[in-house]
Amino acid sequence: MKTRTDSPPIGFIILDAAWNFKYVNDFGAQVLNRKPTDLIGKHVWTEFPKAVRHAVYHLFLQARTTEEEVEFEEFVKPSGMWVHVNAYCVSDCIHVVIRQIQMIEREVTLQSEFFYKYTDHVQDLIMLTTDDGMIRYVSPSINQLLGYEDVDVIGTNVLDYCYEGDLSALQGSYLAKFDEASRGKGSVTCRFLHKHGGTVWFENNFNWLVNEEGERSEKLGIWRDVTERKHIEEELTKSKANLEMAHKIAGLGHYDWDILNNVVYASQGLLAIFGLELDTLRLPVEAFFDCIHPQDVKQLQEDMERAFQTGSMNSSYRIMLDGGQKQRIFHTLARTTYDEAGRPVRFFGTSQDITLQKQTEELLRKAEKLKLPGNWRPGSHMKSATR
Repeated sequence: MKTRTDSPPIGFIILDAAWNFKYVNDFGAQVLNRKPTDLIGKHVWTEFPKAVRHAVYHLFLQARTTEEEVEFEEFVKPSGMWVHVNAYCVSDCIHVVIRQIQMIEREVTLQSEFFYKYTDHVQDLIMLTTDDGMIRYVSPSINQLLGYEDVDVIGTNVLDYCYEGDLSALQGSYLAKFDEASRGKGSVTCRFLHKHGGTVWFENNFNWLVNEEGERSEKLGIWRDVTERKHIEEELTKSKANLEMAHKIAGLGHYDWDILNNVVYASQGLLAIFGLELDTLRLPVEAFFDCIHPQDVKQLQEDMERAFQTGSMNSSYRIMLDGGQKQRIFHTLARTTYDEAGRPVRFFGTSQDITLQKQTEELLRKAEKLKLPGNWRPGSHMKSATR
């Protein structure tokens, strides 16, 4: 990116140890949209409180703390100027040298190639930052999306607007090594702080721009509001958790068997009721057959083969737990789906623990056999014996 500096005027400012203006020349005051006499003796951060969010604040502190010269570019909102700044410590004072720079090529590029290109997609936010995150350009849509005016954020750091919990992800997109294979492209998802409170989820697809030396210099990103999508994902996650809890209470689990690849995608609930403590939810069907009672394996296989032909299955079987020390009874309902050639490809179903139900049915059946003629009820013979 080339800049033009045809005999630019030079501004000069001196700040004393208490951060008060000690000297300001005409151009230095012009950059701040003030007159020199309006600034002398005034506290710089009191006069320009919003500057504390810009790089200038931290870099001036750095110059004073380290006593080493700092050099940077800054957008000065009061005058709307981009300036090149050198600041260094002399005794207890900070001396500041300011030169105006004109970003002609950048402005033309942004307006013609990017801004107008995305006019029909006003929900998207277009942002250009330096390689350390300072915002050089942001589209006016930031007002609609985050409540800020574009001139309020130009010159500040994009990291200042990121939700703390997502800061490492956004920082990582700046710190990651330049990848030639991806041609400097990437994406990151994070939340930004809205001016009036709350957060907004954004998905950022970005591209690193390189300078004449082939080094990355600026990051151009398209930020899309994905808050609604994130809320839907969160609701689905909650619904899934609630479903898993309901399945656990009911002793219910579900599965999806990819027949061609012999992979069963099992729910956590199904693994739990089968007594399988595994890190994966993808298992071969044999892992489940290993749990089936040996006397029920053949019948279950026949029921499944029949389901491949008819399209559905309704079957009960026993499983062995704790190395065969315990057994439970399960009922399964399943359906088969087919490809265009009529071959079975997927087998979807649910399995429910019906052990208690079967035990209750067995007790009722036995009680039915013990019934005596007449109006017999449990305990009636005891009452007769005590009369």
